[in-house]
Amino acid sequence: MIQIREISTTLNIIGEATWRASVHCDEGRFVKTVEVKNPFNSNDEENLEWYLEEFATASPFSRARARDVCSSLKNYAAGLIKGFELEEAVKHI
Repeated sequence: MIQIREISTTLNIIGEATWRASVHCDEGRFVKTVEVKNPFNSNDEENLEWYLEEFATASPFSRARARDVCSSLKNYAAGLIKGFELEEAVKHI
């Protein structure tokens, strides 16, 4: 099992977040400390909010936009995996 524990969050002048976190494996064994920039920009955040709160009920015909949001979620997940260096952390399990 991999655990990620947030240590701190820093926002730059335009509101983009960077997270400082520790990565632990197997019952809390420390692996490393990392700094990860939020893979989403403010536009991505707004689109995700629209997708979760409005797409199904208020904008069901905006399928192209919804597909774009789904694609950006895949990129978001890949960005977090890369940023937290989870592929390397798995080697410590």
